[in-house]
Amino acid sequence: MLLILIPLLLLIVMDFKHRYVLMWQLGLFALLQFIGCIWMNGTTATFHNTLYNFVILFVIAILLKIYLFIRFKGKAINAIGAGDLFFLPLLSPYFTYHSFLIFLIISLTITLLGWIVYCKYRNDILNKVPLITGVGICYLGKVIFDLINLQ
Repeated sequence: MLLILIPLLLLIVMDFKHRYVLMWQLGLFALLQFIGCIWMNGTTATFHNTLYNFVILFVIAILLKIYLFIRFKGKAINAIGAGDLFFLPLLSPYFTYHSFLIFLIISLTITLLGWIVYCKYRNDILNKVPLITGVGICYLGKVIFDLINLQ
């Protein structure tokens, strides 16, 4: 799991600086993530984690879409970037469904609050929250914490 730190750091920096990520970075992260999860948990557990967490993300996406449709009276808005849509499912093999829900709630809350504080400090407009950066930093902390506890 140590190898995923390099592409994860690339994703975090790219998202923070430029608000976009490159597909090869997501692909490299995905490959190393799945290999690491299969190595640590086995194929069956990784498959189950991925499947259950995809369902959770799908339900959240539908509820978010309904909320945005009602809130903005049917106007099309880009609330979540394409990179974010690809990144969040890539985290799913690492977590059981229960820990994935907890991780999403905590990391998205920290990301939003951190971005609000950052924008207030810089007197900037709250625009384009770097979701990969915030969630990626939380995931980085989780992976490092788990690696330390394994030894």
